[in-house]
Amino acid sequence: MALIPTFLRNKTCIPEMDLSGTVHDVWHPHATIESNTTSTRFRKGDKIIAMIPASHALPTGSGALTEYVALPARFAVHKPPQASFADAAGCLLTGMTAHQQVVEAGLRPGHRVLVNAASGGIGTMAVQMARHAVGPEGFVVGICSARNVQLVESLGADVAIDYTQHTNNKNNSLPAHLAQTFHTNPFDAIIDTLGHQSLYANSPAYLAPSGTYSSVGIKPPRLLHPCLPPRRVADEAQRVVAREPLARRRRPSLAGRLDDGADAGASRAHCRDAAAWPDTRSPGQRLALRGRQGGICQAGRAACTR
Repeated sequence: MALIPTFLRNKTCIPEMDLSGTVHDVWHPHATIESNTTSTRFRKGDKIIAMIPASHALPTGSGALTEYVALPARFAVHKPPQASFADAAGCLLTGMTAHQQVVEAGLRPGHRVLVNAASGGIGTMAVQMARHAVGPEGFVVGICSARNVQLVESLGADVAIDYTQHTNNKNNSLPAHLAQTFHTNPFDAIIDTLGHQSLYANSPAYLAPSGTYSSVGIKPPRLLHPCLPPRRVADEAQRVVAREPLARRRRPSLAGRLDDGADAGASRAHCRDAAAWPDTRSPGQRLALRGRQGGICQAGRAACTR
């Protein structure tokens, strides 16, 4: 927030965007909650997960790191009962971004996919979703550090590449290694959850001519940046994911992935190192959600109306 000019944001801004909790109270301009005269999506005591988008956080100063949070109900969904508060909150922005990248990549059963930064917040979700999308007949490769190789493979990657082995090796850089290893059998899609410019610029050497490069942070070809060679790489390869309107629409589908009981055949998303972030909040703490279409929520709790 400190990097954003004050004329573009509220003078005082609370950090972070993702939260989970229990509804403490709800409010609607045309509803009398007690008499149920107007149907609302949330009630007191409901367990929810929510993400505060920048479009709301900047002008209002709202953030997740506070005892009470007031925000419109449209930013929240019900928490699946099988998911803990910590897991659910940890899967919001990262999970929606990963989900959007997997959708944009157009993965199909049998596809070959490369996931960069596979052990990060977005990457751990993308590996699981990619494996579910390509099926057992597909091929998933994850790029991570040596200490996270086992983690990435446990999430569904067939092969994990240790990028540290290629960081300071000019004769065998990471793009060069990928080109040498996968040139004859390139990937159908590359999901870059970090935004690695050289990985993008050299991708025609290991990305199929009709493949898609989906990234959260690469720069489009310009005069000062290398352009892709004149091969038929999909125009979608230059798209930057996690646009807010689409990310919002992913909330319900992401919540479904967290719910083991939602679909017996659906995959379940796991939050990386969830046990490392125990909920240390006291029972007296409260998260409050209130707003034009919102309500008030309580400690690891949240509330919204339709």
